[in-house]
Amino acid sequence: MASSIFPPFLLLSITLVRSDLDNIYPPSYKTNPIARHLAVTVLPQTPTVLTLSGHEDTNTALEYYIETLPERGSLYETSQSYRSFAASPYTAPVVLQEYMLPFKVTDAYARVVYVPPLDVADDVEGSWAHIHYTVKEPVAGITSDPGTVTFANGRGFVSSSSFTDNCQGWTIEDNGNKVTAPEHQPFTLGGLDRYCLGYDDIMYTDFSDGSDRVRWKFVSPQYNPFYNLTASTVYRAEHMRGAYGGYLSFTVRSTYGDFTSELLNKANIWVTLECAVCNNHRGLRIVRETQVGGLTWDGNEQTVVLRLASGENWKKDPLNLALPLTDATECEMAAVLWNLSKLKILGDFSKSGEGVAIDDVSISHAYASMSGTSAVNTPSAFPLECQKGCTCNHYPAVRSIQCCGFTVGA
Repeated sequence: MASSIFPPFLLLSITLVRSDLDNIYPPSYKTNPIARHLAVTVLPQTPTVLTLSGHEDTNTALEYYIETLPERGSLYETSQSYRSFAASPYTAPVVLQEYMLPFKVTDAYARVVYVPPLDVADDVEGSWAHIHYTVKEPVAGITSDPGTVTFANGRGFVSSSSFTDNCQGWTIEDNGNKVTAPEHQPFTLGGLDRYCLGYDDIMYTDFSDGSDRVRWKFVSPQYNPFYNLTASTVYRAEHMRGAYGGYLSFTVRSTYGDFTSELLNKANIWVTLECAVCNNHRGLRIVRETQVGGLTWDGNEQTVVLRLASGENWKKDPLNLALPLTDATECEMAAVLWNLSKLKILGDFSKSGEGVAIDDVSISHAYASMSGTSAVNTPSAFPLECQKGCTCNHYPAVRSIQCCGFTVGA
């Protein structure tokens, strides 16, 4: 019956794709042109101009199309007064609506204006919203894969957790058989103001050196489209795409435990970044060890600031105990942020039990500190060569960012 509906060559193609366990026939990924992933700082109640960024290998002029609208706030074209004189008002008279999509940007410099919700006077947690856009090479008619623009909050955060009212969906993993919630503490402890607390439930000791075999970690909340459509505290992959070159920051303090050097676990990994679909769906894990690059902790209150870029002592975990950690490349760092599935922060530092408090977790984009009261702020951009992708191991003719992170023998 099927052969009477589909021609034989199509049946063969369907069979190959359905049985493609090794991704020999991977889905297409556009490497030219490129709509670059961007992040820009937006102050409360401040219309902000953003220049979209496209790339075409032969420098052909590109057309720009808005594909989605922000979940919070509004998106506009630039006004004629801004185009002619760089004067306010910045926005065109008509706000972009769903029925207009995909919307071709008419500004000659590919500029659009994001207006955050006017009824929100204070800064928000994390980013305001994000949009997707594409670029089109008009001669060949090739349209790029979507690029993401993240509208970070006034401090340049693309995601953050202040734990003011609760632990905002953070969990604790590797502390027994269950995933549990940290305890919210609605008071101050030194410089921590309303924070979350975790502590050892179980110790699984490696008797060769006394270290814990399994070490508990604080784990960031993940995006669920059914429950948190506008939750800015969730560490969404779309928002992380603007974070390369930015900073991860958090404050920790022990509530009990012995953190003298001889009682610390061997080879502690303080921060773990995971991408489940990277490395051809095998997974990609990037880690930051303690005792490397001056990163230490003695249990006292400490604010940790780590730059999210290659050359900053980040290592790639080969996901194979027989292989060593290796320095993370630019594209491995970029790829894990492109589709971040988990951010983990270690709590289990010592061989004995401990309690660890955490507060003020944030991820900022690269140019967050350069942005200020101006309505025209500098965007951060995803590394161009990395957005073009890495060569796919099982199909060398194809490049995809999803193929970044392959390790021989992993």
